[in-house]
Amino acid sequence: MQPATRILVKSNCTLHLLSVNDILRCHAESNYCFIYYGEGLKVYMARTLKAMSHKLSESGFVRVHRSHLVRRDAIQEVCTDHLVLINGEVIPISRRYKKKICWITDQQHQRLDEYSTFQ
Repeated sequence: MQPATRILVKSNCTLHLLSVNDILRCHAESNYCFIYYGEGLKVYMARTLKAMSHKLSESGFVRVHRSHLVRRDAIQEVCTDHLVLINGEVIPISRRYKKKICWITDQQHQRLDEYSTFQ
């Protein structure tokens, strides 16, 4: 299956066609999911974070907390209990997902190192 490049989000009576590359993160509150994209924009939809995780996992998104899903290449810094996104937002990391996040960021750094030594 090919990763999604755009997703259709229905919020209230409006349909939003969002580019996956514009989405920074998703945040869950009950059965609603807030999608943060672009320059400080957000839209909500009646869908669980688990459903969004399944839809976006092939497009480079990773679950970092029970209520947060983040685009991998939007992660700027990983700290002991939180991470910082490229737009400066601070997102909590749960102990359950910490190992996975550290592994993913290590893999990204290795690829960057390989790329820089190749050139």
